[in-house]
This record gives sequence, structure tokens and C-alpha cells, in this order.
Amino acid sequence: MASPVRKRATYEDLLGVPDDRIAEIVDGDLHASPRPASPHAGCAFALSTELPRVPPDVAVEAAPDWVCEILSPSTERLDRARKLPAYARHGVSHAWLVNPAARTLEVMRRDGERFEAMELDLLLLWDEQRA
Repeated sequence: MASPVRKRATYEDLLGVPDDRIAEIVDGDLHASPRPASPHAGCAFALSTELPRVPPDVAVEAAPDWVCEILSPSTERLDRARKLPAYARHGVSHAWLVNPAARTLEVMRRDGERFEAMELDLLLLWDEQRA
């Protein structure tokens, strides 16, 4: 018996996700996760104040040069196993994985091209200050 054809998720599917969830489409599949906990949200806020602003568009049609995922226990597997390969297939050159619980920043590049180093005070991500 042939396997059924899977329906690709749409923007309308995103709109149908309850407000207490964060939703995204990865490789045509809809993924809904709980809203982030305080460490995750604080890390995202700190990064957004240190780095360039993202476009205000709801949906992005062109692949960015850089992406950053803030890992949480409920999304880390999706971020690593599904999103990173999708980003690479779509031409994203650089990806950061920030883990607030482990206090780590993984920097990855898709190919051997060089990129400029950027100084970033990681204590800001963990809501701490230098002594």
C-alpha cells in the first residue's frame, strides 16, 4: 500500500496554534512548542539588544546569512536535527546555538569561508555582570 501524501503546513496553520505556544514550520512540518522560560527569553532579549535588528516582516522569504537558535530542553532536538540541516540546504552560511542552561555558544559555518570575529559579552546572555 502506498504511503499517504503528507500535507505541507501553511501560514494559516501557524495562525491556528494557541497563543500559549510558539509555532514554526520546518521542512513543511508544523512544530508547536511551549513559550520559553525566563532564562531563554532573557537570553533572546540580551541578544536582540546587542545584535542588528531583524526585519519586522512576519514571514521571511529569503534565506538569511546568519541564524541563531536559543536552545531549550523542549526544542533542542528539533533545532539540531531538523532546523540546522534545513538552514544549510537553504544557503544559510552561519548558525549560532545558544544554550542558557549550559552557558554555551556554538558557532558554526556552512562552508570554509572566513567571517569577521565579533566581540560579544556572554555575561549579558546569562543576565550577569563582570565583577
